[in-house]
Amino acid sequence: DWDIVDLEGVADQGRRLKIRTTGTSTIAIVRVKGKNNAQPTKSASELSNAFFGTHGDPQNLKKRYDLCSFGKMIFTPATGDSFEDGVVEIEIDEPIVGQDVHTLSNKVTLAIYAKFEYHLFNKFDHIAYIMPDGTTYGTGGPKGWMAFAYIKQYLSVFNNENAMYLSHQVHEIGHNLGLYHSSHDNLAYGDQSGVMGYGYTLYDAPQMCFNGAKSWQLGWYNDKALELKSVTSPRSIYLSFFGNYDEVPNNSQSDVVLIRVGYYHILYNLKKGINSETMEFENKVTVTYMKNQRDLSSSKAALGPNDKFSFDSVTVEFCEAQNDKALLSIYPSGSSSTCGNFQGGLVSGGGGTPPIPVPVPAPVP
Repeated sequence: DWDIVDLEGVADQGRRLKIRTTGTSTIAIVRVKGKNNAQPTKSASELSNAFFGTHGDPQNLKKRYDLCSFGKMIFTPATGDSFEDGVVEIEIDEPIVGQDVHTLSNKVTLAIYAKFEYHLFNKFDHIAYIMPDGTTYGTGGPKGWMAFAYIKQYLSVFNNENAMYLSHQVHEIGHNLGLYHSSHDNLAYGDQSGVMGYGYTLYDAPQMCFNGAKSWQLGWYNDKALELKSVTSPRSIYLSFFGNYDEVPNNSQSDVVLIRVGYYHILYNLKKGINSETMEFENKVTVTYMKNQRDLSSSKAALGPNDKFSFDSVTVEFCEAQNDKALLSIYPSGSSSTCGNFQGGLVSGGGGTPPIPVPVPAPVP
């Protein structure tokens, strides 16, 4: 978990970000320069395009969060003073190569205050420092570090070209929003179904969102999610692909995009639409465990049709796939599945009408 810093670090670190995963938030991009022409490879214009799509970049941080949240989380570029399209340049009057990036971050923070006579975090929600090549991660540490961010705080820091990679951007801002990593097989970054796993050195890919545990934490799908405090009898549920969020009824007991049973989170990870480049568990019903928000999520199962997974005396069975929906039976372990009589296991109530049985009965004269 080297790319997380939790409540340590830079000179103005006393201000914790008020976690806001909905609404509009601003991002200030700081392009750091030093002596001997040390500066990031990409220009201010290119950085703005990568983060905000200001010059037509088809995939960018702003667009990813907009799509995955269905318009609930919007990032806008910082404005005012010397900012242009969300980017400002700050020059440090000393050589940068070989400096510890954490020490350098402190110097950047102080240089910003000297230039503007205010701290950026008093005006903007998120700040990203873009460092030139040659800094080290820790005194005498490696120069090949990629990016890191402060949990539940405003700051993320990128090593040169890494600021251009879509997955790195979305991942590090995710840390600012309070997200820890998505693990699998005891690897902290091992769950590659969403952006809080491994990153990729690709400008406009992969197009994917967050796993079930992170989606529950972000809260974007709450009105179309279902929490089962306990499972005392068998029931059927249509688990819709989360990318079809707009087509799913609100507060339904039988058609949802996300399910939580205890500390287990269930999501249909279809490889299409806003999730067309998910890197793992494609077209599977994923089950991820996360007890506390400060924990890594842990991938526990990826189910295809006819697969089942049991935990805490509960069994989840993927009966079949139908029209971007996974037909699930959830029942106490040892009880009978509802897969053989799926319609009979649906629970009515909440928003919307239970899905029409297939085939549709003939109309009554």
